[in-house]
Amino acid sequence: MIYPYINLNGKTAEAVPYYASVFNIPHHHILTFGQAGNPGFAVPAGFENKAMFSFLDIDQTRVMFCDHFPGITSKSGATISLNIITSQENIDAWFPRLAMDGKVGMPLQKTMWSKYYGSVVDKFGIVWQFSINEE
Repeated sequence: MIYPYINLNGKTAEAVPYYASVFNIPHHHILTFGQAGNPGFAVPAGFENKAMFSFLDIDQTRVMFCDHFPGITSKSGATISLNIITSQENIDAWFPRLAMDGKVGMPLQKTMWSKYYGSVVDKFGIVWQFSINEE
């Protein structure tokens, strides 16, 4: 089993409740570096309230989240996209919520590889692809 792990630049506290709302997930928890006790390494001053770990179970897949540790450079969403293969009902509920503050890459439509497909880049720069792969 592989779980995607999204690293955000200090935005996890905003992103996790946002995604919980988009995907109708009633409960979520974010473990901060300060709550972790002694993680075995020095936590920089001012970083205690940043997210060390969180997760959401989205349509039977665990998606994990954390904030980038100071000194680690990357660009959120630049190297991954999440492809959710699910029902049209879920797609019709989730796609517009992510698109509301994001940007549609490909509108929902029939394609040669899926009877219903679309992609959106959300407000955090994460690419979400939705499809139905059944006939």
